[in-house]
Amino acid sequence: MQPIEARDDGSVIEALRRGDEGAFARLVAEYHASPNRVVLCAYAVRALSGRQLLLSGVESHPLTIRRGALRHNQHFVAAD
Repeated sequence: MQPIEARDDGSVIEALRRGDEGAFARLVAEYHASPNRVVLCAYAVRALSGRQLLLSGVESHPLTIRRGALRHNQHFVAAD
């Protein structure tokens, strides 16, 4: 991933407010590049359809916790 090209934090914030998922992914990658960090994402699964959860949640994570173990996510789709 390429670093975010912005003159100031305002450009990044505006991209995030527009829902630019690429900007979010680049920001996370830039500041949390060390493999020794863990990020936990929680979703309101009852508020999302199965399709929304799969496309917006499950496909965006290379690793998931299933059956009590950290596993490679077979549904992961890398960002362009």
